[in-house]
Amino acid sequence: MDDAAVARNVERIALPAVVLSLAVVVALLAVPLDAARDSGVVGAAGAVAVFGASSIPAKHPAVGAADPALFQAFVTLGNCAATLACALLEARRRSELGRLAPTRWGGGGAALLTATQRCAWPAIRRLGAAVGPGVWCGVGMATSFAWGVGVFGEEPREPLASLGVAALVVGVAGVAAAQAAADAAATRAGEAGVELVAAPDGDDVGLVAEEAPPDVAPSAGVAGGLGLALLTGLCDGSLMAPFRAFEAAGPAAATSYLVSFAAALPVVAVPAAAAAWRRGGAASTDAKRAGVACGALWAVGNFCSVHATAGLGQAVGFPLTQVCVLVSAMFGILFFGELADARARALFVAAAATVLAGAACLGAGQRPPR
Repeated sequence: MDDAAVARNVERIALPAVVLSLAVVVALLAVPLDAARDSGVVGAAGAVAVFGASSIPAKHPAVGAADPALFQAFVTLGNCAATLACALLEARRRSELGRLAPTRWGGGGAALLTATQRCAWPAIRRLGAAVGPGVWCGVGMATSFAWGVGVFGEEPREPLASLGVAALVVGVAGVAAAQAAADAAATRAGEAGVELVAAPDGDDVGLVAEEAPPDVAPSAGVAGGLGLALLTGLCDGSLMAPFRAFEAAGPAAATSYLVSFAAALPVVAVPAAAAAWRRGGAASTDAKRAGVACGALWAVGNFCSVHATAGLGQAVGFPLTQVCVLVSAMFGILFFGELADARARALFVAAAATVLAGAACLGAGQRPPR
C-alpha cells in the first residue's frame, strides 16, 4: 500500500476513533458511583477498544519523517490534555474538585510509563516490531497478576484466573508470531520496507517509524533485546501498581492520581523535545497532529484502565485490557494490508481465539478487589 493510501485510511479512521473514545468516557461517567464492578467491566471494554485504536494516527507516513523526540513531545501533549480533561470530569462527578491535591503516586505512574517507553525502543530495534511487543505484553500481564495477588491481596477464583492469564500470554505471543511470519513472507518476496514500531503502555502510547530488519542476526544483540523486552514488560505490568498503592494509602480524592500523573509527564518529554529542537529535529503538521491524537487516545485508554483496575483489581483488570492487541491487529488487516500471508492469518485466528478464551476465563475468575 502506497503512502497516499495509508494517509487516506488514517484520516478516514481517526475521527471515528476519537468519537469512540468520547463515547467510552461518557459511558464510564454514566456508571453509578456505587457500581464498582460495572465500572470495571465498562473500563476494561473501553480500554480494549480505545487502546486498540490509539496507534492508528501514528501510521500516517508523516510520522516516519518526524524526529522521534519531537513526535513523542506531541504524544505527551495530547496525553496530558486528555488525562486532565478526563480527571476533571471525574472529579466533578465525584464532587472532588475542591479536594484535588498532588500525590507522589501519580509521579510514580508517569515514571513507570517513561521507563516503559525508554526500554521499548531499543528492544524493538534488536528484536523487531513483532517479537518485542509479544515478549513484553506476556511479561506485563504476568507481572500485573503477580502485583494484584502477591502485593495487594486480591483473591481471584482459581484455577480460572491463572488459566486465563496463561492463555492471554500464549495468545499474545501467537499474535506476535503471526506478525513475524507475515514479515518473513514479505522479506522473502522482496517487499520488506519501513515498518511502524509501537510503544507500549498499555500499550500503544505512540509509534515511530523504523527500518524493518530482514532478519534478526546474533550481532544485533538478541540477548540484550530480550533483556530490554523483559524490563519493558516488568514496567508495563507495574503501571497500575502506583494507582493501587494510592487507593490503599488513604481517603484522598480519587482523581488526584490522574491529575498528578498528567502533571508529571512533561518533566521528561519537554527536555528531550528541547534537545531534539536544538539539534535540528523537525516534525510536520501532520506528524504533530498524529502525535496529539495518539496521546489523547492513549489517555482515554489509561482512564479506562484505571476504572478497570479499581473495579476488577490489578490481577484481572489490567490483563483484560491487553486484549487490545486483537483490535489493533484487526485494524491493520482490514485497512492497511497487514498480515497478507495466508499462514500468518491462520496463526492470527488461532491466537485470537486463545486470547478471547483467556479473557473469558479471567473474567469468570474475577472477584472484587479489597
